[in-house]
Amino acid sequence: MKRLVQSSLKQTSGLKFLLFIYSICFVNLLIMKLLAPDGSLTSSTCQLDCFWYTDIIRNGYATHPLLDDSLRMTQANWAFFPLYPMLSYALHRLLSVSALHSALLINIILWPVLIYLMYRDLLQRNIQLNPILYTLFMVLFPFNIWYTSQYSEGTFSLLLVCIFMALRQKRIVLAALFCCLISLSRPTGFLSVLFITAWFFCHDLYRNRKSPSFTMLADSLQKNLFLISAAGFGLSLYVLYLFHITGDGFAFSHIQIAWLRKFNWLPVQIINALPQKHERIFVIYLAAASFVLYKMFRKGWKLESCLMAFILLIATSTKLISVERFVFSNPFVMEFLAVAFATLSVRKQRVGLFCLFILHLIVIRLWFHGKYWFI
Repeated sequence: MKRLVQSSLKQTSGLKFLLFIYSICFVNLLIMKLLAPDGSLTSSTCQLDCFWYTDIIRNGYATHPLLDDSLRMTQANWAFFPLYPMLSYALHRLLSVSALHSALLINIILWPVLIYLMYRDLLQRNIQLNPILYTLFMVLFPFNIWYTSQYSEGTFSLLLVCIFMALRQKRIVLAALFCCLISLSRPTGFLSVLFITAWFFCHDLYRNRKSPSFTMLADSLQKNLFLISAAGFGLSLYVLYLFHITGDGFAFSHIQIAWLRKFNWLPVQIINALPQKHERIFVIYLAAASFVLYKMFRKGWKLESCLMAFILLIATSTKLISVERFVFSNPFVMEFLAVAFATLSVRKQRVGLFCLFILHLIVIRLWFHGKYWFI
């Protein structure tokens, strides 16, 4: 019976497989609800940045920094890009649910879709995994807590995978649409598009190095500039909006000073973090992330690993905090780890799934109780 189920799922790449993923994610949500301290999944998952997103959904973007909040003095919600709160707001009005519920519901809907698209992305690379094992790995992976909380990881990661899939299929207009949206999802969205287009342009030059032609160069340049223009259009919409309400189009960058974030070189950031009791763990995460990215590069995931290294350098240019979130919750890193996990023996896979399940429960409990050192 077990072999029959596995065989049928392996042959399924559409609706049935997606429904299977949703069912596993639903079981995961039930477990999370049981672990919730007050029995409320919605309030328990609302940690850290959730305050800012729900504030945008309820009140829109502020015209001035907070001056009457002792915990968030001079901070403002401009650093949080609009796509995720806009989708949450639409659901908030459509279903007449609270901002907290709509923000969580968006990710509950998107997370299974992302798992499915990552599987399709692997198929495009001619990598086929056991869909049951793959789904269990993704759902139990400890660093996916942000996909079932009120965070923008779901929208950003979904669009990033869609860009790669559209470019592999040479659907440039669709890729441009995703580039526009990803620039509205996170500050690193536009920069990611710049890196991806630069990579593909250099790849085209290298591929045709023996017989370069003006037509090839023009076509590649036109295609990549089109993607950059689409991403720039998305970013400019937010810049113009901020200029309209605050007089500072790049307020999302300038407000970072309120979080005591200041640019410095990575070695200096590491030296500054080591004496800090609550920041030493991020040095370990940085070392682990660097090792994984190195292995990805060696295994042929060159574009994905270099893109992640680029994002990692940007993320750590002001502080090491959240380094594990940017790397280990990235869809391509999770794909690579899922492929590595699938190469283990059956016995090691079973032991690994059990360990992942225990770690998954620990991370949920830590997150619900405001302990962020592990995540």
